[in-house]
Amino acid sequence: MSMFNLFMEKLKLEVDPDEISQEEFVGKFNEFIDASANILIGSFYENTEKHIRSKGIEDNIFLENHKKIWRAGLEKLEILIEVCIDAGSNFNKNRRRSESDAEDFLLEILVRLHAKSCAIANEILYLLKGGFADASQARWRALHETNVTLAFISKHGLTCAQRFIEHEVVDSYNGMKIHKKYEHKMQAKGPSVEEVEVLTLHYKEVIKKYGKGFEKQYGWLEPFFPGINNPGFQSMEKDVGLDHMRIYFKRASQNIHTSFKTLTKTLTLPEFDPNIINVGPSNYGLVDPAHSTALSLVQATCFILARNSEVESVVLMKALTFLTDEVGITFLDTAKKLNDN
Repeated sequence: MSMFNLFMEKLKLEVDPDEISQEEFVGKFNEFIDASANILIGSFYENTEKHIRSKGIEDNIFLENHKKIWRAGLEKLEILIEVCIDAGSNFNKNRRRSESDAEDFLLEILVRLHAKSCAIANEILYLLKGGFADASQARWRALHETNVTLAFISKHGLTCAQRFIEHEVVDSYNGMKIHKKYEHKMQAKGPSVEEVEVLTLHYKEVIKKYGKGFEKQYGWLEPFFPGINNPGFQSMEKDVGLDHMRIYFKRASQNIHTSFKTLTKTLTLPEFDPNIINVGPSNYGLVDPAHSTALSLVQATCFILARNSEVESVVLMKALTFLTDEVGITFLDTAKKLNDN
């Protein structure tokens, strides 16, 4: 019996369906839907608790096997990440305190961008250990964006850093407008009238200071690209010599933005099979996200180490370059063995 027929049978036991108003009928029907939904939730718990326990055992078996397969590469990548974290931490602790507050401000921004890169790399490592290659590649996109931004600000200095920081007012202002527009649908109260007034005032001040172009998504870039209308992230990539990573960026974007390609292309299968749609972890596809992560994190680390002319920094940069190559080779060797088997 269909759910609607069940409802009608239940309704007939309570009232004559022909004698109630449409409003009463809708009310009764909504009560039936709510009650049925609660019963269904109970069945979820009753029927899936055993399944979840069983799945947990399967997941642990998979993870043990997955880590056994990729242990050598994962360990080298983890070592690389830890060395980069230590390098950033030591740079921050040991950097010479300049007499210029402006120089300290610039270095503070670079250190924070590097720390963000390290945090993202750790997130990627966790996803790789779990067998989520597509998610790892998608997260690498954020690492690449952070790396490019760090390189760009390091190249163009204090003025660039100041514009980057003050553009946060534009981002906050735009976010505030969206929040206020949809606060009722979101059931999340937006900023108060006073908060809106304060942020709007700050917004007008930065636009007055930097010009109308500052209101654009990448408005903080304009002075550094006088011959380009509406410069953006690709402009930064080319400026710092990282535009050759664009193809990897595009591939990573496929795991963020939806297109037909995202439905048919995945790193998690050894070859495309139209009869298989993978919705869980996999042993396949770790090479590109792992090596890309190593490359981008080491680049970000070298951008801050290069500001220190001491021999120790040069040696560390060279060692990190060697380790990056080892990470790539190790992951590639493992993938070949996995495909052969």
